[in-house]
Amino acid sequence: MGTARTLRAQSVLGPDGSGSTAGVISGINWVTAQAKAKNKTVVANLSLGGAFSAAVNNAVKAATSAGVVFVVAAGGDNTSACNTSPASEPSAVTVAATTKTDARASSSNYGTCIDIFAPGTAITSTWINNGTNTLSGTSMAAAHVAGVAALLVGQNPTASVATIVAELIANSTPNVVQSAGAGSPNKLAYVKQ
Repeated sequence: MGTARTLRAQSVLGPDGSGSTAGVISGINWVTAQAKAKNKTVVANLSLGGAFSAAVNNAVKAATSAGVVFVVAAGGDNTSACNTSPASEPSAVTVAATTKTDARASSSNYGTCIDIFAPGTAITSTWINNGTNTLSGTSMAAAHVAGVAALLVGQNPTASVATIVAELIANSTPNVVQSAGAGSPNKLAYVKQ
């Protein structure tokens, strides 16, 4: 399998997890500029959300048009992801969270704006000061899917965003998510060996 060789972090929130819409858009625009400069498909993960914002959605749409597979968290309010941004942007890959038993996590948003599910409860990962932490939420699920998308780009670096997203969805495991939520596609992310 191919792997992404370069990882760049662009912070759009402060240490306390708060930020502005303008700051989020600025970060999205930075990713867009990087993709344009490289002139190739890249993957971005945006694990945050807020109230519906046409401006945020338009920035994600522009990034996708520039060659960014934009993977976003569905949100954790147990409501329709279509009420939030960037989860409501159709060009984004919106990810809902599952438990270890493949049930939709009780807090995970759901609905027709969801593209795919991924593990999102009790996820242990790296943390500050060389530590680890175990967290839950659609942010963890989105990170899983961004990783799968990066593997797909690594395998086919000249593929378009649409091709990568189509392969991501086609490789998913159908009809295994329990209580997926009204309107949600019942598709669980899968890494094809």
